[in-house]
Amino acid sequence: MLPILKSGFEQMNLNRIEAFIGPNNLPSLNLIKKMNFTQEGKLRAHFIKNNQVEDSLVFSLLKAEFD
Repeated sequence: MLPILKSGFEQMNLNRIEAFIGPNNLPSLNLIKKMNFTQEGKLRAHFIKNNQVEDSLVFSLLKAEFD
């Protein structure tokens, strides 16, 4: 468990934490899945990296799902 998640849910009283990750960013995808985030969808042409338009995968973790 990351302290930032604990702080978000317990101190800031957030109900939801989101992550937007490029589909080719395998280290971040592996990490977010280990933290039990749920993939919700894909934002097409969401950002530009190295002059290339790329998609983002959308993930979330709800307070009720937090361990």
